[in-house]
Amino acid sequence: MKKFIFALVFVLILSGGAYYYLNSISEDGNLEGSSFEGILAEQQANDSYAGSHLLIGEKGEVITPLRSLLINLSGNNYLNNKVRVIGKANIDDNVFEVEGISILEVVDPSKPDRKFVEYENSDLGFEIKYYSDWKVSEVGNEVIFLSPSENDSVDLDKIVISQSPFEHNGLELNLPHPEGLEISPPTPEDILKHSLKSYADKNNHGDFLSISEKAGKDKILSLKIVGKGENIDYIFYRSGFVYKVSFVESLAGAVAENKNIFNEMLSEFNFKDEGVEEGGEDDLTDEAEDSVIAEDLVEDSLSRSFDYDSENLFDFSKMAAFESSIYHFSAKYPKDWYYAGKRGEASDVLHHYGFSDSAINESTVELVGLDIMASHKDNTQSLSNSILTVYVNVDGRTYRVSGNESYKNIILAIAMSITSLSTEVAQ
Repeated sequence: MKKFIFALVFVLILSGGAYYYLNSISEDGNLEGSSFEGILAEQQANDSYAGSHLLIGEKGEVITPLRSLLINLSGNNYLNNKVRVIGKANIDDNVFEVEGISILEVVDPSKPDRKFVEYENSDLGFEIKYYSDWKVSEVGNEVIFLSPSENDSVDLDKIVISQSPFEHNGLELNLPHPEGLEISPPTPEDILKHSLKSYADKNNHGDFLSISEKAGKDKILSLKIVGKGENIDYIFYRSGFVYKVSFVESLAGAVAENKNIFNEMLSEFNFKDEGVEEGGEDDLTDEAEDSVIAEDLVEDSLSRSFDYDSENLFDFSKMAAFESSIYHFSAKYPKDWYYAGKRGEASDVLHHYGFSDSAINESTVELVGLDIMASHKDNTQSLSNSILTVYVNVDGRTYRVSGNESYKNIILAIAMSITSLSTEVAQ
């Protein structure tokens, strides 16, 4: 039986069909051994082997297909070099599962000076790493990383990172809640999931859960959109903007190698912190900060033409702040009040926030309302049938705050506190 097996393998080798060394196959045809040496190569799209990589022998024969759940076999310059892999064979498909790898000899010294360097873009708010032999160009809201080539006239693989505004309907928060339970604003995770789902729905990308994936340096939730051939997009969302990180294949590029580089770069993609700039750290206590804000807001109210009673104006230190990442603004409201938001029901209202001194549910009477208007209104303050209405414009967007005149100072305080979070308002 053994002689028959060895004879069969010898024939396969001569015919070019064998892909294991003789001493790596047992009588039952399974891969033996806990380590192998050879040239590490990445499988191509038309390869029929299982696994993701191949270990090649000195004569070009395939020793074994490889895969690893622990190690990036395409990283750390393993590819195209002689390596030793340690692990065990998967008896189901005869793929060697790599648990350790080391470089024995550098066979491909074609890029000895290439380095993985940092890139950051403060205008678009992200950072990433790329190989120094790639060319980088910045065009508007796009950054293009072009793969290396001796012929600049040919079409090359590229990696493109772009930023674009994305506006969508807000989260529905005006739902029944148990009495006494405070309604909290949506968490950043809620906003992120809702935003990505809205993007997927709007662009007909299919089921959100089936295409969602955590990616980037901090494992950020994203959408993975697979295109034709090797083209692929990862969609990230942050503060009203969509970031698209794309691999764009070409006919002339080294697609397999460059696709691996894309994966390496993607693993380093991250958003830049939106904290206080260097040298501008603010160490005010909350009370002192509220006091400064209050003074600034009262002074700013003059330019907004508010008619207010300075002695009875609501105490800003007793107000809490909330932010809308969707509409890029923040405002203050009484700390012991509740609020909830929902999409606008009237044609001229984009979004509505309701405020009350009791938990908001379907039976709650709102005491003060804040509307984000779809059209421009002049700064005005009017009283009709005991309802005080204030229109205020902040960075090109109109807000309406209204309620019974008995809450005049709270209405004015909310209106005064509205601040834009972005200098660019998405239309």
